[in-house]
Amino acid sequence: MQKTILITGSNRGIGLALTEAFMKQGYRVLGTARQPEKAVQLGKLLPEKDILRLDVSQEDSIGEFGVFLEQRNIQLTGLINNAGVYGGREGFSEIESAILMETFLVNAVGPLMVLKSCLPVLTPGAKVMNVSSNMGSITNAGGRHYAYRMSKSALNMATRILSIDFPADRFIFVSVHPGWVQTDMGGEHANITPQQSAEALLTVYLNLDSGDSGKFFSYTGKTLEW
Repeated sequence: MQKTILITGSNRGIGLALTEAFMKQGYRVLGTARQPEKAVQLGKLLPEKDILRLDVSQEDSIGEFGVFLEQRNIQLTGLINNAGVYGGREGFSEIESAILMETFLVNAVGPLMVLKSCLPVLTPGAKVMNVSSNMGSITNAGGRHYAYRMSKSALNMATRILSIDFPADRFIFVSVHPGWVQTDMGGEHANITPQQSAEALLTVYLNLDSGDSGKFFSYTGKTLEW
C-alpha cells in the first residue's frame, strides 16, 4: 500500500524540496498552498488534485481542509508541519505585538490546529514532524529575533505535550531543526540548500520509531536540547 504524507507550505523552499524527496521514495504527497493556482513549481511535481488550499493562519481554512480530507477518504501515514514565517530580526526595542501574534499564530497555533483537523485521517503509527528551529531552543538561546524564537519554543512545547497525550504506538511526534537553509527566510548566505536539508530530514523521518516520540532532532539526526 502506498504511503501518503501531507506537507504544509510545500509550494517553495524546504517544503517544495521535501515534496520531491518523499516522492522519490514512493510516497504520495499531498501539498498545500494558500493559493494553489499560483504554486507553479509545486504543480510541476504533483497532480492538481494533490495540491490543496490551506492557510494555517485561518481557522476556517483549517476546518474546511480537515472536512475535505475526510470526504475524500484520505488516509495519512505522515504529516509534516512545515509552513512558517520568520517575523523579523527585531531587538527588544522593536517588538510589536501584532508581529508577535501573527508569528505565533502561523508557527505555533497553526500546526496544532492542522493536526487537530487531520487527526481523523491519521493512520495508527503515523509520524508527525514539526519543522522547528534550533533558535527555539531555550537551553541554547541567543539574542534578538523574539517572535521567531518564542514561536518555535511554543511549537516544541506542543510536540512534547502531544507525545504525552498520545501513546507512541498510535502516533509519533517530533520537532526538527532543518538547518540554516538557503531560502527566502534563511537568506542566500545560509550553509545548506533546501535539497540538502530535505534529504537529511527524510532520513530522520524514515528512521523514527516509537521511542523517538517527544524528541527534538537536528536534520543531521542529532538529538537537540529543548
